[in-house]
Amino acid sequence: MEDQPAVPEVPPAGAPPVPVTPGSQPKKSRTTLIIVIAVVLLACCAVSACAIALLGMGFLGDGETRAAVEEADTHIEAAFEIVEAVGAELDALEESDRFGEQIAAVAAESRTRLEDAHAELDAAGDTIRALSEGEIRSTYLEALEELRSAVRVFEDVFDFLVDNGTAIQAAVDAADLQDEGLDLLNQAINQANRRDYDDSETNSRAAVEKFGAAASLFASAHSSIPSAGLDRAVTYMNELQEVSRIQVEIAEFGRANRVNDYNRALERIDAIHAASEGDPLWDIFDDPEWLLGRLDAMEQQVMDHIDEAVHLRERVDDLLD
Repeated sequence: MEDQPAVPEVPPAGAPPVPVTPGSQPKKSRTTLIIVIAVVLLACCAVSACAIALLGMGFLGDGETRAAVEEADTHIEAAFEIVEAVGAELDALEESDRFGEQIAAVAAESRTRLEDAHAELDAAGDTIRALSEGEIRSTYLEALEELRSAVRVFEDVFDFLVDNGTAIQAAVDAADLQDEGLDLLNQAINQANRRDYDDSETNSRAAVEKFGAAASLFASAHSSIPSAGLDRAVTYMNELQEVSRIQVEIAEFGRANRVNDYNRALERIDAIHAASEGDPLWDIFDDPEWLLGRLDAMEQQVMDHIDEAVHLRERVDDLLD
């Protein structure tokens, strides 16, 4: 009877499957949760960087204009201190294993804070609108509108997370079960290779249960966010569950010294892997309609608004020189 390799680990976002050698442990894949938080925190950093870029600019001009711009800039600074505080709240949730359940409360408080940020930007606008009509006035107001748009997109991120929080939590829990199942299945494979068929059968049966539970949770998440393509994750869990069932048979065949049946079972596992190889199961990470793609698009919108705001604010300094 020939030894079999361990099953491929579930690849991280954007990476192809990597075989796990017998005896090694599968690397835990980063969950959707951590990636989501990373995207949101990047948006926080981007907005904060904008404040630094804007407030680091020096300016000249007549006394009235200079005073107005200085006052408006203090409101911008206050607005983005609020944004940084919102980011800190998310950062505190990064280690939470119940993110999907807690995000609603955090988002409600954060939306209130972001309304305060809008109020600061409105105050900056009121200050600038008190100036006489001219290019400095109009350019600064355009910059403020870009900043308002950036904060609005940031609010959209929270709305999206709240609307899909339960589904996100289900996907996170499914990913944990998937990792546990892979650990059990690889242990079972290594035990079978060592002719420890009793323990191999026990772990194989446990893996069947883990992958079945993961499939159910992925299916639940898919029903809430159909565009996420998590039905493909369900398919993959079902495939791993079938591999685990065959692994139970392998343990039984090995114990009974049924060499031909043992090797035919290995061929069935190889056929499952071969059939799924190249399937776009994990291309959902690059799908703009999927969760990460949507968040990436939102982050890019924030960056675009910020870049334009910085450009316009630099134009104000040029006009003040």
